[in-house]
Amino acid sequence: MTLHPHISPSAPAGPPPTPLVPRETVRFDPAPLLRLYGTRGEAEAEDAVCAVLEAISHRLLRLDRDLSLREIAAIPRLATEIAGLGDGIGLSTLATVARAVARCAEAGDGAALGATLARLGRVADRSISEIWDIHAP
Repeated sequence: MTLHPHISPSAPAGPPPTPLVPRETVRFDPAPLLRLYGTRGEAEAEDAVCAVLEAISHRLLRLDRDLSLREIAAIPRLATEIAGLGDGIGLSTLATVARAVARCAEAGDGAALGATLARLGRVADRSISEIWDIHAP
């Protein structure tokens, strides 16, 4: 085993690394949902919200796939679609982060794209939880 000249096998490892556990706070704008429920009624509005959440989930999966296949050119369109879907049901933070993903992909900034995609995944999880909490009795 070859070690760096300044590192010896008996050197103390130091403290363990600090685990990073990001927790995203999400903003929710109730106005789009209130309009949706006001115009469509409860059953139709819930169906519409479910359809939008499913569409967001599919696009998130496609983003992951496109990233793994290095099809970066497809990412801005998908991220922009996610932003529009999120705006439509009041998921403000999700929409904001999705637009940031699109900008990073368009700029060709791989490090920022990776970070914003990771944040988008966290925000999507929290946003979906929040919207279901609103619907819970």
